[in-house]
Amino acid sequence: YQRRVRGKREKKKRGGINKKFGLCLFVCCILPTLPTYLPYQPTNQPSNLVVSKFLVLFIPFLSTTMKIKEYRIPLPFSLEEYRVAQPYMVARVSKEHSRSGNGVEIVANEPYTEEAGMGPAGQFTHKIFKIGDALPWYINWAIPSSFVIEEKAWNAYPYCKTVHSCTAFKYNFSISIETRYIEDQGTTENPFNLTPAELKEREVDVVDIAYDPVGVQELKGSPKYKPEEDPTLYMSEKSGRGKLQPDWVQTHKPIMCSYKLCKVNCETPKFQSWVEDYIHKHALRNVFFEGHRKVFCWLDEWFGWNMEDVRRYEAQTQAELNKIAGKSKEPDGADQ
Repeated sequence: YQRRVRGKREKKKRGGINKKFGLCLFVCCILPTLPTYLPYQPTNQPSNLVVSKFLVLFIPFLSTTMKIKEYRIPLPFSLEEYRVAQPYMVARVSKEHSRSGNGVEIVANEPYTEEAGMGPAGQFTHKIFKIGDALPWYINWAIPSSFVIEEKAWNAYPYCKTVHSCTAFKYNFSISIETRYIEDQGTTENPFNLTPAELKEREVDVVDIAYDPVGVQELKGSPKYKPEEDPTLYMSEKSGRGKLQPDWVQTHKPIMCSYKLCKVNCETPKFQSWVEDYIHKHALRNVFFEGHRKVFCWLDEWFGWNMEDVRRYEAQTQAELNKIAGKSKEPDGADQ
């Protein structure tokens, strides 16, 4: 009887260790590859990733409180222009980052009503990011064959909510991003109507797409840097905008700001603090910085479009992505 009891205890203990090892594997090895399938790719930092993968096995995880981080991204557009630019940017980059059998599958891209429980009526999108062969062979054997990242977004412009989720290794992991677009220079104090207690915990990070001291230095040191996608060098032929100067946030007209309230949730409290720091530093901030640089430097490609033009482009992109992902059926409402 005592041997049976000891055996059960050891089995339970091994099960707990295996779960923790699984989460470590996800955070250390799989998580760094996920931004490849997000709408924009963050800067690769091999040295930082190696250090992070090593430290995750040894550093103590003391904080279990979810951080509230608000990014403010000034943009040289009007609200009406960015209403077209944002979905164009997401569709184009999703298509560029998809490969046969991998990449992005668009499950739904359709209007939703106010009764859906997500605020005002708008556009709902549901995407599946397939990892597939992008992971190294030594990780593929350890993860489920159905490993995917899901994205659900409710876009009621000028407000949008996006949720990325993953349930690998029986651990729920999610990133929630609330976005509000306001025609100002990033000076609105409380765009998300946070409570006084939440405001005390909130951390504000202003991202300058042209002269950000952190982002520019990291990007120019990587092979992904392209002069034609540098807002300080690019000049738009259609709009006459470009070659942004150091004081462009204060002097450029038009001007708007994208406010993003980001929360990272990890089901295991011991990993909460490290996962948050890793995501904010190596994924979200770089994603926002690089993606918005691109959308400005693609200005001539979408300038003058209306919502019908961008919906037609989205439908075409949806058909192409689903074909790459192995779905032959045309999306409902797509132009044939």
